[in-house]
Amino acid sequence: MRIEVLSTQWAYDGGVLAGGVHEIDKPSKKFLGQAASAESVGSIKVLASTEERATMRAAIEPDGESLKALEKAQANSTWHEGNLGDYIATKTALLKDAGDQLDEESRAQLEQGVEQAKAILKVMGKQNKKDYDAAVTEVLGG
Repeated sequence: MRIEVLSTQWAYDGGVLAGGVHEIDKPSKKFLGQAASAESVGSIKVLASTEERATMRAAIEPDGESLKALEKAQANSTWHEGNLGDYIATKTALLKDAGDQLDEESRAQLEQGVEQAKAILKVMGKQNKKDYDAAVTEVLGG
C-alpha cells in the first residue's frame, strides 16, 4: 500500500506520517479504516490492493446509514446524553483551567450550565424512556 500525505503530516492511531509518499507493509484493518476516512476528506491519497480497497470501502459508513444511526440515537436520547456529557466535561475543564481568568458573571453562567446539564441527565436517568425534552422542561420549566 502506498499513501501520499497531502499536508504537513497525517496522524493516525499509532503514529504520524510526514507529508510525502510512504510505503506501508501489511496495514492493519484499523489502519485501513483510518486511511479510508482520511482519504474521504482529502488528507491523503491511497494506492491500495483490491483487498485493501475493499476493507477501506467497508470502513466508510454510507451517509444513509449515518443518518439512520443519528435518528436512532436522537430517538432513544443517547445522542442527547452524549452531548450533555461532553458539555459537562468541557465546561468543567474550562472552569478548572481558566477559572481565575473568568469574570464573576462568566463563571456563574458556566457553573449554572454545568449544574443544569447534570440535573437534566439525572432526570433522564430516572425515566424509562429517557425523554430529553421532558427532562429539560422538568429542570428548566417551560
